[in-house]
Amino acid sequence: MKTSDFYKGLLWNYGSIIILAIGGFAFSFLIIGFYDSKTLGIFNLAYAYYLVLSQIAVFGIHMSVTKYVSEYYYDLEKSKYIFSTACCVALGLSLIVDLIVLLFLKNCNNLISDDLKQALLAILPALIFFSQNKIILGFANGLSRMRVYAVLQSLRNIFIALSILILALLKINGAWITFCFSMAEFFLYIISLIYLLKEHLISFKISKKWIKEHLVFGFKILPANIVLELNTKIDVICLGIMSIDESLIGVYSFATLFVEGFYQVFVVIRRSLNPKITQLFNQKNKNVIFNDINKKIDKYLRLFSVPLVLMLTAGFSLICYIIGDNEYYKGIMPLFIIAVSIMANGKSIILGNMLSQSGFPSEESMINCVTAISNFMLNIVLIKMFGLLGAAIATAISYFVYMIILKKLVRKKLNYSI
Repeated sequence: MKTSDFYKGLLWNYGSIIILAIGGFAFSFLIIGFYDSKTLGIFNLAYAYYLVLSQIAVFGIHMSVTKYVSEYYYDLEKSKYIFSTACCVALGLSLIVDLIVLLFLKNCNNLISDDLKQALLAILPALIFFSQNKIILGFANGLSRMRVYAVLQSLRNIFIALSILILALLKINGAWITFCFSMAEFFLYIISLIYLLKEHLISFKISKKWIKEHLVFGFKILPANIVLELNTKIDVICLGIMSIDESLIGVYSFATLFVEGFYQVFVVIRRSLNPKITQLFNQKNKNVIFNDINKKIDKYLRLFSVPLVLMLTAGFSLICYIIGDNEYYKGIMPLFIIAVSIMANGKSIILGNMLSQSGFPSEESMINCVTAISNFMLNIVLIKMFGLLGAAIATAISYFVYMIILKKLVRKKLNYSI
């Protein structure tokens, strides 16, 4: 990938982050405007479970597509072959996941509230289309078509926001508002399919060899992807487990929405670097190039991290003032604590896929699993002691756990210091 293309792709993806952020805010504002903080709490609890279930449905195969398409970027026909096989495998797996979740929800009795059960039922169709869309995005990422990636990624949140608006105007019961994910993923899939057909990127060939390759790689990276998504929502899930009032969960999740946008600033760089890491892995001068990447990351973190944290905190305070509900001010301190931790561990977030993209997906899974376990345990203890503030402190500590383990394993497996 040319340096100019890399930076263009990066800019496009930062543009998509702005749209993602606007869309994310729109979710909360629409739900707050048409419903209440309790509905927002249920929505975010269901969303947390959806993030985990969607990763199981796609089974890490999108990461396999990114890696192998990056590896064979010079052979488009082979890349199409890899992609089409992945789509078929993911379709079968997502249908199985849907069936298992449906059976669980029908027989879970009083394990979860009726509202949460309805919210989870509404997301089942989304799992099928999400898995396909995720693989399409992985394909675009592997081919370094970052403009396409940015546009498709942006459309997802736009479609979710529009779907929430439509459902709210139709006065759908608040518990069913999560059907917005199913609507959005379906619309995104249609748009993606049109693009693939237009660019002649669809192949109808599948192979047993690539089925096996995808399943093996996916099995190794799946724990990493599940806990990576779970780790951003463990605090919300634990607040639900500890029977914290759903209105307070709504307040907390509204604050962490801003933090997730801040986190995505670093994820965009990681996503853009992933294909480059794979392509450089077998080159003799890889350490020289990685050193240059390291220096640039350090430079940009020094320049932008602190101002972004301050802007984030000030922006959230202003939004709370505009809403006019003093309850939402309780989210300011949790937001600040988590944002500072993300800032301090920005480099490890950016280089978070370095092991999987270099051929060590199991090790990446191990890092994320240890991080998630520590996050969960800390949340249970600290929420009991400090409530919402405890959830934020636990989440903040988990980013430092992640950074320490990542550095040790990169040094051990790749003989490189980050």
